[in-house]
Amino acid sequence: DGDGRSIMHGELMIGEAVVMFATATAQWTEKSSGMFLYVDDVDAVHRRALKNQAKELAPPTQQEYGYSSGFEDPFGNQWWITSGVSD
Repeated sequence: DGDGRSIMHGELMIGEAVVMFATATAQWTEKSSGMFLYVDDVDAVHRRALKNQAKELAPPTQQEYGYSSGFEDPFGNQWWITSGVSD
């Protein structure tokens, strides 16, 4: 946006999925979210998130449903990532 602090429309591509986001306004109020995504490399995504000011919710750990971690981005959205189902 013109103020240099707001995002009017942003997109990030994760694999072949597109996630769209924007800064809240009076018309479009803030809505925190939680997302669960499958990724190829949990460790790399987790490290990159923390490097970009995410707050760790759960370190990468093997769970019954796969190798997973969780973090919260600076906007309050929670991201839970996993590499897939464990053996």
